[in-house]
Amino acid sequence: MRVIADVLSSTWRFCPCLLNGGSGIGAGIGTIHAACAARRVGLQASGGKCAHGSADGDAGMIWSVGMSELTVPVSALDHIQGNLDAAVVLVEYADYQCPYCGEAFSLVKRLQQRFGEGLCLVFRNFPLVQSHPQALPAAITAEYAAEHGKFWEAHDALFRSQQQLGELVYRELMRELGLPEEGLAAAMGENRNLLRIQRDIESGMRSGVTGTPGFFINGALFQPRQSFEELYDAIIQAGAGSN
Repeated sequence: MRVIADVLSSTWRFCPCLLNGGSGIGAGIGTIHAACAARRVGLQASGGKCAHGSADGDAGMIWSVGMSELTVPVSALDHIQGNLDAAVVLVEYADYQCPYCGEAFSLVKRLQQRFGEGLCLVFRNFPLVQSHPQALPAAITAEYAAEHGKFWEAHDALFRSQQQLGELVYRELMRELGLPEEGLAAAMGENRNLLRIQRDIESGMRSGVTGTPGFFINGALFQPRQSFEELYDAIIQAGAGSN
């Protein structure tokens, strides 16, 4: 499989609590590290950053260059909230630990309330693992929940718990969702989860995404001048244009 970014080796970082103990979710996350290094799976967009800053979160907008259209169409394989026949389909590439994605989460919730059935949300993973050590474990937690029909519940809970992401949060989330913790521990080391997430990253890379969050409105890359609050007007314009 094509390596799309930096190899995860000595640069991969995890919160210490996830490396303690020899079993359970923490050990499963350690297995991810080893598996990715062994298979040389790139899960960090080359030069990828939070959209409003550097890889370390410094100020200064960073935007993608080159392609500006969504190259991989939305399909049944995506996480979809709403009707794809809606006036506006908003595709978001995000990282559960990115603080700007956390801000965008609240904004998107308001937009969904405002536009209702006129807005369809599609979520794709884009974890920047070298900057955000919990981004990948959180993504796998959400994908595991998705296998049980509870993706959006996990998605929302992870963003709302962004400041506390870690093993304790993942365990508590499993209990809240009624899912077995041992199943999540196993999922942390299963290739299918890494492949699913890499597929999302590759689609973003091919569409010109280099930072998070990245948004596409009806297939066109959204590039704000000042802030993501501009999504509101852009969605109104896109909705009016599609009628």
